[in-house]
Amino acid sequence: MIMNCAIIGSTKIAEVHAKHLINNGIKEITFISRSQNKRKKNISNLKKIFSNQIKFFHSDIKILNKKKFNLICICSKTEIHDSHLKLVSNLKSKIIIEKPIISLLKFKNKYQRFLKNIYEKNKKIIVCYPYIYLAKDFKRYLTITKKLENINFEFQTGGKSIYKKICINLMPHALSFFHSLFKKNFFKNIININNKLVKKNSWQVNFNLKKIKINLVFREKYKKKHI
Repeated sequence: MIMNCAIIGSTKIAEVHAKHLINNGIKEITFISRSQNKRKKNISNLKKIFSNQIKFFHSDIKILNKKKFNLICICSKTEIHDSHLKLVSNLKSKIIIEKPIISLLKFKNKYQRFLKNIYEKNKKIIVCYPYIYLAKDFKRYLTITKKLENINFEFQTGGKSIYKKICINLMPHALSFFHSLFKKNFFKNIININNKLVKKNSWQVNFNLKKIKINLVFREKYKKKHI
């Protein structure tokens, strides 16, 4: 059976997902977006790389009611992840969704309730946390995690998030990294926040986790200077 996939969203990350899917055997991809021009551009960019290896299609969101997909990737903006999850949760498709799964700023204390309802409908929902694997690579060479006293975690991207949304966008990378590095114990301890600094293009916090001092710095719209 030909494995087919729908990718919701016309962001750059949608193309990243498509490349990995093609390299892992997907033979048919349908880009779903409100903008016909953007989804056509996604396909045009990918055809330059993959030529005739794969069949590309594009449509609006209504295609989900007409066609069955083995896999659906949600690569839309974080603020509308919940809307797209509601649309696909009753389908039999496997779901891959970009981090964060939904917006904490939008749902606040209703965050867990919403996710519980979604996972009751479809338990085949997977969230991308690549920094779990980065932490595993670190652990191959770092055997003294119990003796660590200070950790500085700085992440700079060319993203467009500002103020608090920078934290929502990039914090999953830091949390998943620590989750893997400290063998899940990271989430079982009380975190005491010392200082927090929020600017338009950066978000920073430092806190104590037991005896470890951790400093997180996230920057977006970051442009590396070339000498």
